[in-house]
Amino acid sequence: MSKVRVNVVDNNDPHGMDATKNPSSSNNTSEADQEEGNEEFIEVGHVELLLEFLRLLCEGHNLEMQTILLHQPNNSFNVNIIHESMEYLVALEKKIDFDNIQIAIQAFRTFTEFVQGPATVIQQTLGTSPRFYSRLVNEILSKTYEDGNLLKQQEVILKKEVVLTLTSLLEGSNTQNLLEIMRNSLNLEELEQLLLFTARFLRSLQSESHHDRATDEVDEVVQRLRKDFDTHFLYEATRDKLNPVVAEDYISAVFPMIRDAYEELGMQIFFLMNIFKDAEREQLRILSRNTFLEEHKTLKVTNFLNLHQDLLSIFSEHTGSIEVLRNNNIETVYFPIPRICENLMDKARHDYVHSLPIMTPEEK
Repeated sequence: MSKVRVNVVDNNDPHGMDATKNPSSSNNTSEADQEEGNEEFIEVGHVELLLEFLRLLCEGHNLEMQTILLHQPNNSFNVNIIHESMEYLVALEKKIDFDNIQIAIQAFRTFTEFVQGPATVIQQTLGTSPRFYSRLVNEILSKTYEDGNLLKQQEVILKKEVVLTLTSLLEGSNTQNLLEIMRNSLNLEELEQLLLFTARFLRSLQSESHHDRATDEVDEVVQRLRKDFDTHFLYEATRDKLNPVVAEDYISAVFPMIRDAYEELGMQIFFLMNIFKDAEREQLRILSRNTFLEEHKTLKVTNFLNLHQDLLSIFSEHTGSIEVLRNNNIETVYFPIPRICENLMDKARHDYVHSLPIMTPEEK
């Protein structure tokens, strides 16, 4: 819930009087009138609920409703709700804290629903906006929020929603110009480091023997959780003298959520990187191969994924892909393989795959 305080005072009046008052009678104004003129009105805006309402309007890839949010042809006054929502979030980004973080998370969930389908017009509106990347996406992905404004789980969930919006912007096969804009606008180094940190953190949790570098990631998260507890919960936790809550209790309760949030974040970044890799391969196929340097620069993301393929196997082993024919173009879609699939016996999987009717495109 956001609050805006409005002071009903004429800013041009040096005496701070109400604009409707006669200046000549200002000296005779009673103290009660002055207090009334300085009264503060609080406007309560249900921004998070409004963003969820906008998301639900587009639920089910409702292209007609998605387009109406962009342009209302039957109205005398048009409101670009997509642009206004983005500008609101750009303004909020500098002030994101413990109390309003859910608004930012909800905003990106709404953005994702705005563009999925795909809604190509809205993809172009959001995905080609320089402010969307420079003032919003890059700012959020580059921050660690160690100033105590956000809980660690809030930070990771926010970044996951940001990356999910990015992958949704690339949905469909007619987004080559948008993909180039995104790749050139994103801070890829920050994205790569975030992916590597996530992979090291998750891998260190899988075995008792891990490298010192991996241990550092876990220790960093634990220290951050301890700081979150001291900043936001210590006072309330120690009020109950008989059953006080200590930092270790908080860490034990929150750590599984942190692990799951990092796993989802890492998977989404890995999907996005693979989309970039596919685009690089296609670009290299089109471009002339004049020098090795040109090829090396063209395959920047591909080289990164190849260099760290052992570490990133924690994501690749649980990533599936499927080719989708859309608008006479082949599009590769990446998705997480559910953990339950690991419980399938090889024979059962083999029998099921070979029993599917896939002889014709219609059957597929």
